[in-house]
Amino acid sequence: MTEPTPSSPPAEDPRPFHPEGIEAPPWHLDRRAVIGCGGGCLVLGGLMVVLLVVLIVRGSSLLGWALELSQEVLRSESPEDWSEADQARLEGAFDAAERALQSNAGTPEQMQRLQVGLMESLTAASQGTLTREQLEVLERALGDLGSSASSVSFGPFEPGVA
Repeated sequence: MTEPTPSSPPAEDPRPFHPEGIEAPPWHLDRRAVIGCGGGCLVLGGLMVVLLVVLIVRGSSLLGWALELSQEVLRSESPEDWSEADQARLEGAFDAAERALQSNAGTPEQMQRLQVGLMESLTAASQGTLTREQLEVLERALGDLGSSASSVSFGPFEPGVA
């Protein structure tokens, strides 16, 4: 057997200690990268405009769809002391609120009360702690919004009309 011979230590690289000898490559931007990123930005911008138009045009129907889903969840998770008559009243309030949303009726305060009532009720329903009082608060908020359909109506947005 032969003994391994010790190898000589590698030569030290002087570059870490002599940075003036290192030249950084020139920075340049490839034309293909500029065109690709610019095109990607244009596509994303166009999609954002389309999404904004869809939300403006279809916003009330999307909210109506969300109300229908909320109604189903609350129906299935209603408390034991919630009667059929109470359920019918709540469904009538949901229907009135959907009609109000389709006619763009309601004030920001009514919408905020509806949002708070829905969030509290849906959160409690998902945790299994939904109470009669929470459903009654939601029913009042829905009823307030539904009653505004005949009294206050904001028509569709028309530019230049005060």
